[in-house]
Amino acid sequence: MSRDAVIIIGAGLSGLYLAHRLQQQDYPVTLLEARDRLGGRIMSKKIDAHQHARIDLGPAWVWPQMQPRLNRLLEELGVEVFAQYVDGDSLLQASDGGVQRHPGPSPHSQSCRIVGGAQSLVEALAINSDITIHRNTTVRAIDARAQTITARNQDGAIEFKADKVISALPLRLLAESVQLAPDVAANIRHEWQAVPTWMAGHCKILFLYDSPFWREQGLSGEAFSQRGPLTEIYDGSPLVAGDEPSICALTSFVGLNASQRRQIGEGPLIEASLAQLEQLFGPQARTVDRVIVKDWSAEAQTTTAADLVGVHQHPHYSPALPRQVLDGYLSIAGTEAAPEYGGIIEGALESADEILRLFRLPT
Repeated sequence: MSRDAVIIIGAGLSGLYLAHRLQQQDYPVTLLEARDRLGGRIMSKKIDAHQHARIDLGPAWVWPQMQPRLNRLLEELGVEVFAQYVDGDSLLQASDGGVQRHPGPSPHSQSCRIVGGAQSLVEALAINSDITIHRNTTVRAIDARAQTITARNQDGAIEFKADKVISALPLRLLAESVQLAPDVAANIRHEWQAVPTWMAGHCKILFLYDSPFWREQGLSGEAFSQRGPLTEIYDGSPLVAGDEPSICALTSFVGLNASQRRQIGEGPLIEASLAQLEQLFGPQARTVDRVIVKDWSAEAQTTTAADLVGVHQHPHYSPALPRQVLDGYLSIAGTEAAPEYGGIIEGALESADEILRLFRLPT
């Protein structure tokens, strides 16, 4: 039996997982990705030659006991996880700058991270699939009547034909950057534009050290601040060998929105962050080997103007969004389209499973 040719837009986790499952069912699948890399908002930066020495610049945490789809996929692909380091006291910085130590259980006591960074999951999916992938290919239009997808790459405009199309783009990006023919109803487009893109307004700063000095102080590396510029800090050391990390890192989230960060500038932001780390962890925090800044608001393949204000809490994602439009020609996936786990890794898989059910395929 012949299968419909499917084009998937976006080679983040949702798009790659869909391609993997469809390819297992003998669907001819083509992936179109605007970036020169796979993974979308999943991005792990290599620190040294060791294969597992990577730091997550995007999503990092997983909760296997609460994320059944992700847990099954990790086991299926043989991707390992390790427990987030939470031993020791956490710190709380008040708005006046005062710092208090807090013993007791961490809110991340059940969380894990992926060995080699979350990119390991992306790579495992790509390696285990025989999928045609076009990188540096930005989709501009979808014509359901002609069953064509128009995109641009380094050589100019390019056209693809497909029986079915699946978008795994953030909903705001789909609404603002892809022309649809016929167009969707105004209320659907308005709903897409109203859905915040998770990570889009975020900025992570990672501080690399030659030793986990905070552990020697009986601290977990976990700190929360009402003052800033960093509002959350965690031990982000990758698991390389044994129990003691050979690469040590503090991972932090900046509390300023994208406009405020741009006004301050990266250099002054790093200096203010180091001064805050010194207030929290002492003078050793100044002996940093390397600082890595990842500002997702600067990623045109993720962020729209509406995302620049950012959100301080996890958004509510609506289960009422239609999963198919254009008379079923275009299906909608991506973590923002997930009804229960929107905005996290599990949500990327959840939304993909919903599309597979629409295709009447096993999840």
